[in-house]
Amino acid sequence: MIEAVFAATSTVVAAPPAPDEAFVGTTGFILYVISWVAIVSGAFFVLVGAIGLIRMPDVFTRKHAASVIDTVGAGLLISGMMLQAGWSIVTLKLAFIFFLLLMTSPVATHALAQAALAAGVSPELKEDRTAEPAEKRGDA
Repeated sequence: MIEAVFAATSTVVAAPPAPDEAFVGTTGFILYVISWVAIVSGAFFVLVGAIGLIRMPDVFTRKHAASVIDTVGAGLLISGMMLQAGWSIVTLKLAFIFFLLLMTSPVATHALAQAALAAGVSPELKEDRTAEPAEKRGDA
């Protein structure tokens, strides 16, 4: 009796498709590889920029390292995520964040560098190039 009830109520439910099954065929595989190349490259630029933030000697070179993290690193990471997401609302949101980063990060970095110059912070140079003649500097 119990076996008859169990047999009548048991049904086989198919498992939901794995996320990687969305990338089927050659085009899907190429998009999958390109997206992971972008994500790994973005992670590399973020890592190099973070090391640059620690190792650079002055404010201006540290700001350069921070701008590399913001524009190149985050840009590649977001681009890779956009390729992974496919055509969806998530892609639109990531595109908006990407556009916002591309517009605000360089402007903020430039504004902070100008504020540091206005505050009297001078860059650390190995040699003083202001004493050279204009012809030698290439300003003529």
